[in-house]
Amino acid sequence: EMRKLPVYLGVRTWRVAFYIVSHLSYWLGMAVQVLTWTVKAGRHVPAADVYHGHDLTGVGPAWWFARRHRARLVYDSHELYPESGRAALAPRFTRRVLTAVDRWFMHRADAVLTVNRSIAAEMARRYRIEPPVAVMNCPERWRPDDPEPPTFDHFRETARLPIAPGTPIIIYQGGFRPH
Repeated sequence: EMRKLPVYLGVRTWRVAFYIVSHLSYWLGMAVQVLTWTVKAGRHVPAADVYHGHDLTGVGPAWWFARRHRARLVYDSHELYPESGRAALAPRFTRRVLTAVDRWFMHRADAVLTVNRSIAAEMARRYRIEPPVAVMNCPERWRPDDPEPPTFDHFRETARLPIAPGTPIIIYQGGFRPH
């Protein structure tokens, strides 16, 4: 039994070290990204009446500029940030801290926006705020009993792309990643 103890302590030490490094890498990476962006943007951001921050990585700088210029803050939270992207894979403690930070900004924003009513309702419940304004990031819903489906031909009409009328157009904007 005593011979196994140093091996056990070695494994446990590596687990603790890995846990600490994984937390630090997440937080340092996020902090460096946000602070770098804030410093670079600060050289060019003029005084404004309203600052609009996108998601948890963008609302911090927007909050900073809003305070600096005594302006209003709009928090445009596209998703439940602690459950999306890299944050979804972070340890539970990290997700809890992100949730607390997200709540903090939502309570300090003059307005909160999100992409649909179901996320707005969940944000209102979790963060104890008024339901955010839902600004849909998709066209109006078409119902089969409507006389005509809605038309959206922006790419042929405005962009003058050489696509024949009637040819379906599929556009994907974003990136592929897990979660």
